Parts: sequence; structure tokens; C-alpha cells
Amino acid sequence: MARPGGFSRVIDVETGPQGALETDESHLHTIDSIIDSPNAELAKCILTWVVSAPRPLAVDELTEAVSLDIGQTLTSSPLSQQLERITGPLIVVDGQSRVRITHETTSAFLTQPRIDGVSWIDRPTAHARVAELCLEILCGDQFAPPKHQRGGVNSDNTPASPLSIYAAAHFSHHLARSSLTANGHMSLLDKFLRTNVLTWIEKLAQSGDLSGLLEGARGIETYLTQRNNCHTVGDEAQAETARVWVTEIHRLVAVFHSAILAMPSSVHFLLPQLCPRGSITRKLFGTPTEGLRIVGQLDEDWDDRLTCYLFPERALSVTCCEHLVAIGVSNSNIHLYSAKTFEFVAALPNGRRPGFLAFDSTSSFLVSCDLGILELWDPCSYSLRKLIGCLVGLEASKDDWGYRAGTGSRRHHWQRFCTST
Repeated sequence: MARPGGFSRVIDVETGPQGALETDESHLHTIDSIIDSPNAELAKCILTWVVSAPRPLAVDELTEAVSLDIGQTLTSSPLSQQLERITGPLIVVDGQSRVRITHETTSAFLTQPRIDGVSWIDRPTAHARVAELCLEILCGDQFAPPKHQRGGVNSDNTPASPLSIYAAAHFSHHLARSSLTANGHMSLLDKFLRTNVLTWIEKLAQSGDLSGLLEGARGIETYLTQRNNCHTVGDEAQAETARVWVTEIHRLVAVFHSAILAMPSSVHFLLPQLCPRGSITRKLFGTPTEGLRIVGQLDEDWDDRLTCYLFPERALSVTCCEHLVAIGVSNSNIHLYSAKTFEFVAALPNGRRPGFLAFDSTSSFLVSCDLGILELWDPCSYSLRKLIGCLVGLEASKDDWGYRAGTGSRRHHWQRFCTST
């Protein structure tokens, strides 16, 4: 294993962080000690996983990851002491048995280029390896679809490993950040999408939240875009299948959100039968189901419309942000819906006909206005924060907003205005 000596780093003595040079020297000394130890390969594997993971790994997750990655087994008890002994002061195991990097500077030091341009831990290469192992788990027996209609996850007594939930939740995070020179990812992704993708949907649905499905689709889309931009040579048919699934996942969440959450196992035998005939879900998994008969005509393909809201009153205004869709109706209520799943979230008792609606950039505040009265809402607590009367004009942007009242005009930053007295 190459030594990490000669890291290039320029620190301004006037503005640079106190002790930065001493910290680098301490890290170099620690890594030198690791390289000279018999556990050098094991230490680098542990640090690679800890640095790459988007959340702290549990000890049992990391133990399985090391076994899958390099075939070594962590056996000492307690494992927390063994991990800290192998990696020195670079990681720590907290009270919840979560493995954490000791400091952000440690992670930066391990991944920054040396003078020769090489990092001790190359992030794209590390993400590529983790993505490969996660996809192998998703393609394996733990995610195999049930053989019987009443089955679900693990109905065939295949035990779930500690790393399987991590793989389901975060494989696309690593895939989107992977080195495009790595081989095999597209084939593994294609195999997963053609065989075990419905079990992945089921497992994430059992958590009670389908946002992980949308995050997974976005990660796959990012990987495909980067792959296309770099003109990566590969099986274009596999890439096209993945692109179709990116759109399909959004459709499934939008149309069947409540049904999937109410009965996650229905994704295997019921949901495919209800999808349009031309959908990839129906084509791959829509085999005839015993005892199920669909009455009526199914669409040939997905409708361009993702969702529809029907109100007994007239809809007057609409606005959206990253997280929410707000619709003002003539009975003076403001209806909030999830921008990801389109499910109803709450109704704000506005008290006035909301002719104008606008969100700030963080989805923290919603302003409604009608008949010269402005109301500022907190959409998280569904409470009214501010009320201003005698309004003549209003203008809002993502960062600030302004209004004219009487002969004067004012402009406010969302956060500062809402926290002022």
C-alpha cells in the first residue's frame, strides 16, 4: 500500500484554521502507523466505507460490508474496541454503536489529492466499489420476489442481513457518485431492475415512507446522465431499460402511493395487474394472478397527468416548492399536498379567499393574500405567523418579498421578517 506522504495543502497563516498544519501532521503519523501494521488493508476498507457512507454505519453493517468487500471478518468483542484499534483515532464508535469519522478534517485529509495527484481514498473509486456491493445484495436472494401470492419480504425464510436495508436505501447515492471507469454497474443495475425491483419497493414501503424510492430514481438518473455525457461504451438497451424505470418509479409512487403503504406486499401480485398494458411493470411482472380478475378496460400506457384534485369549490390560486403544493380554494382554505407523492398533507383555515400564494426557497413560509390582507403561514406547524392589512401591492421571490401599504412600500427577507416581533 502506497504511503500518503506529500499531501499538497496551502494554508493562509492569516485566515487558515488554527492548528491545521498540526492536524495534518497528526493524520500523516496515524496513517503511517496504519500502513506499517498487518491490518493495513482492513483499515483502509473500514475507512473507505465510513468516509463514503451518507450516514453513520452501524457496527453490524460495517462488519458485513468488510466481509463482502475484502473477505475479512471482524471477530473481537467488543467490536468497537477492535475498530478503534485498527484505525487509531480516525474513527469513533458512539453510544448507539454507530461508526463515525472523528472530524470533517479527517475525511477531507483522507480524500484530498497528494502531490502526485493520488488520494489515499479516491472518492469516485470508493463509491463505485460500494455501489457494486450494494447492487449485488439487491440482485441476491434477500430481494428475490416471493413464490406465493400471500408472500412478502422474507416469506421464504431468507434472513435479512444488516447491510440489506442500507443497500436498499443508499445504493443509488453511491451509484451517482461512482467512477465511470468502473465495470459491471450497468449489468448489475439491469439485472436488479428486471428481477428484484419490486421487493426493493416493498422493503422501502415497510418503513412507511416512499421518498426513498424517488431518491433512488434520481440517483439512477444522475448515473445515466453522467454515463451519457462521458460517452461511456456499453449496452444501450440496458441503459434504456433503466431510463424507463426512472420514470416508472415516479408513476408508481404518484398513482399507487396509498395502496403501496397500506399493503407493501401487494406490489408483487396486485400492482402489476393494475398498471397500463404498455408499462414496464406490467410487461415484466404482470403474470396472471390466481383469483384476481380485472373488470374494465386498462389503459395502454401511462396518462400524461400524474394526479388530479377535485374540489367542490373553485380553485383560485396554486403554488409549489420542492416539498409542497399549495392550492387556494374559494371556501377560504389552503390545501397542502406533498410535491413528491401528491398526497394530502393539511388544510390551512385561511379565513379569506386566497387569491395569491407563494413559498420561500426553503419551504419554510407560505404567504397568502387577498382583498388587501396578507397572511404569512408556517406550513410545518400549520400556524399563522404574521398578518398585515391595507395592502395595495405584493411581490414575492424565493429569497424575499415586498409589499405596498398605503403610501409606503417595504421589502423583507422571509426569515428575518417571520422571526421579528
